[in-house]
Amino acid sequence: MPEYILDTCVDIDPAHENYPEYFFKDLLSNARVKLVIGGTKAYDEIKRKTKLRDLLNNLRDRNQVIVISREKVDEAEGRLASRIKEVIGDNPPECDDLHIFALANVSKCLLVVSRDNRMAICRNKIRNHVGHAYCPDISVIQNLAAYKRTK
Repeated sequence: MPEYILDTCVDIDPAHENYPEYFFKDLLSNARVKLVIGGTKAYDEIKRKTKLRDLLNNLRDRNQVIVISREKVDEAEGRLASRIKEVIGDNPPECDDLHIFALANVSKCLLVVSRDNRMAICRNKIRNHVGHAYCPDISVIQNLAAYKRTK
C-alpha cells in the first residue's frame, strides 16, 4: 500500500493554485493510499490548520492515517539536529523541516508530498555528512510526474 508524508505547507483547498489535485484525487478515492503523521511539530501545525485537521479526521475514520509515536519522532528529530550541529555546525537555512526527516526515519516512509523546494536541497546538503541512519533518502514529490513514479 502506498504511504505518504504530507508536508503541512501543501495547499489542501482545491481552489488554491498550488493544490496537488493528482495526489488528493488518489488519496480520497483509493483507501489503499495512506498518510503517515507523527511528532510534536506536525501536530502543532495541524492544530493551526482547520481544513487539514478535518481532512485527517476524515481519513482516520477511513483507516487511511498511520500515526507514529510522537515521542519517537521527537527523539529522532533531536538526534538529527544534534548530529547536524556536531558534524556540520550551524543548521543549513534550507533545513527547517527536520521533523519530516525524523518522521521518515522512524516510519520508514520515504515519500513526502511537499511544495517546499528546499527540502530536497536540505537532504542533499546534510545526508552524506550526518549519515544515512540520521537522514533517510526521502523522495520529495512536487508534481504529477514525480507522483506517478511512486505508483
